[in-house]
Amino acid sequence: MIAAVGDRVKRFAVGDRVYAQSFMNDKGGSYAQYVVVSEKTVAPMPDRLDMLMAGGLPIAGATALRNLEALGTGNEIKLMLWGASGGVGHVALQLAKRMGASVFAIASGADGVELVKQLGADEAVDGRSDDVVQRARAFAPDGFDTALVLVGGDDVQSTLCLVRRGGIIAFPNGVMPEPKALDGVELKKANGFADPMLFDRLNRLVSVGEFQVRIAQTFGLEEAALAHSAMKQHYLGKIVLRVSSESEPIERMSL
Repeated sequence: MIAAVGDRVKRFAVGDRVYAQSFMNDKGGSYAQYVVVSEKTVAPMPDRLDMLMAGGLPIAGATALRNLEALGTGNEIKLMLWGASGGVGHVALQLAKRMGASVFAIASGADGVELVKQLGADEAVDGRSDDVVQRARAFAPDGFDTALVLVGGDDVQSTLCLVRRGGIIAFPNGVMPEPKALDGVELKKANGFADPMLFDRLNRLVSVGEFQVRIAQTFGLEEAALAHSAMKQHYLGKIVLRVSSESEPIERMSL
């Protein structure tokens, strides 16, 4: 919720329910009760989301949408999605379905598979299973049009040969090791920096129907160290910090 606005701010007013992105600023990151952000990285909170969900949306949503738009996701597109049950991945899955894609979702664990099925995946598989490649071939016998890679590793790379010639692989900054593409497949890196138009497109997609920002755990601001420890364990979706029981949440980014 907005506590104050600058004299030149015209799009928002004190008391507006918003979400915002303050990411990779030149002064470093921190957790605080209040944060100053540019008007360009603020968006109205979608009506269908509560404040906890809105706190987990901006970086995940912007990263997911930038990469999906880089892929040209649309009707009849077959998309392979690695990391589908993670913070960015479960948001990307829902956006991709709303953009018309058929999604082969590769999740983490049996609980991750169950989550992505609930969120609309056309096919879901545990990334640690032995039959990922076989099931992917069965889903897209003529090859995948696109792949969105949100996690790294040899298992990931072994499936990317299933992206057809003329297809596209996208991934955000921070995925290590970075994926590699075969000859004839385009590789794109799309960062999740937000602007008003991107957030407008994100809000329109989120508002189409029921949308879930999965909150794995919530911690108080004074428990930030515990939140970081929790990020090293298996979890689905997002971890968020709450300033206090009476106030609004701040997001802690998770991938």
